[in-house]
Amino acid sequence: MIAACTLFEGKYHVGVAVLVNSLIANEFSGKVFIGYRGELPNWIDRRAEINHFNYWNNVKYMKVENAGLYFVPLEVESHLTNYKPYFMRDLLSEEAIGLEGLFYFDPDIVVTYNWSFYKLWLDAGIALVHEINNNDMPPSHPMRFLWNKVILKMSMITQNQMTSYINGGFCGVSKENKKFLDIWINVMKTGETYFDFNQKALGDSKSLLFPNVDQDALNIAAMASEPNLSLAGPDGMSFISGRNYMAHATGKVKPWNANFVKRALNGIAPKMSDKKYWEYADGPIKAFSDKEVASKRRSLKIASFISRFYKRS
Repeated sequence: MIAACTLFEGKYHVGVAVLVNSLIANEFSGKVFIGYRGELPNWIDRRAEINHFNYWNNVKYMKVENAGLYFVPLEVESHLTNYKPYFMRDLLSEEAIGLEGLFYFDPDIVVTYNWSFYKLWLDAGIALVHEINNNDMPPSHPMRFLWNKVILKMSMITQNQMTSYINGGFCGVSKENKKFLDIWINVMKTGETYFDFNQKALGDSKSLLFPNVDQDALNIAAMASEPNLSLAGPDGMSFISGRNYMAHATGKVKPWNANFVKRALNGIAPKMSDKKYWEYADGPIKAFSDKEVASKRRSLKIASFISRFYKRS
């Protein structure tokens, strides 16, 4: 069985709801594991059953069409974005679940390709997608020079001469390749032990080695892993046109809190991720009322029309 998983807390539950809707719309059938911190949202069936696994207790289960949703309560101190490889590793190690592979999606992603494609993707290797920002990162890039020091500190070698930067919002791993997750975890542990995450670079407020801890660690893990990666370009997340396997709403303004008309009047056109999010918002999980969905879709049309004539240069 190939499953999907995600992590959320707070308002991001509306992202989870629409992610699941998009999976179901694209013929997903199976298990979705949803790690969460804090309160469960009100769209969850209060009659949801309680399940127990080796790693977690009080896991709530509810079925939505052909998807079985498992809500896993987490008690972790770190930011949930840094918990991704731990969550994936534990799920793949849980024999009672019986997974052959697992895809992680950030809760601001919607799936736009048939699930059968994703299952085939794992046959090609560890599934990853390139970023759009800072994507051109050849082996001679100064950051890779610094990251090689991390790899050497781990007593490993660079096995993949990467040319692009990978987005940390998505990862697909088969059970036979789950040691990739251990490398990802060990990179973060090595950074915590041997390098100063808070080291400043020339007055920059970001860390020198790990400006984006989980994402940079994922990139280092890709450099150090066996050469069995399957990389899609930035079109894979609908950052550009092409083979749009999913749509990723990066940035602080999310589709559920954006004022599309106001942004369009400021020269910011709606993104593919905005349109796809609201396309799937009225699926079997109702995180929004029909009125809210209709209003957002209407504002998207108006904003798209405005953006035909007025765009920020």
